[in-house]
Amino acid sequence: MAFEQRDMSGQLFKSDNEKKDYDGKAMIGGTMYWVSAWVKRREGKKTYMSLAFDPMEKQQKPEPKPEPELEDSAPF
Repeated sequence: MAFEQRDMSGQLFKSDNEKKDYDGKAMIGGTMYWVSAWVKRREGKKTYMSLAFDPMEKQQKPEPKPEPELEDSAPF
C-alpha cells in the first residue's frame, strides 16, 4: 500500500544538512510544503522547535511582455 499524504499533516526527519536539524514535508490546505525545523533554547527556558514552511511549487511570476519595437524610418 502506497503512502498517501493527508491534509493538515506532515512528517519530519533528522536532517543531514548542517543548516537545519530536521526536514520533511506537510500538506496544508491541499498545498504541499517543505518543512525545516531547528531545535532552540531560550536562556533559562525549555527547548522548543522553530519551523519554516516553503511551498513545493512556488507560484510562477508571469513573464513581462516585450516592448514593441519602434521603426527607425521616421520621415523627419
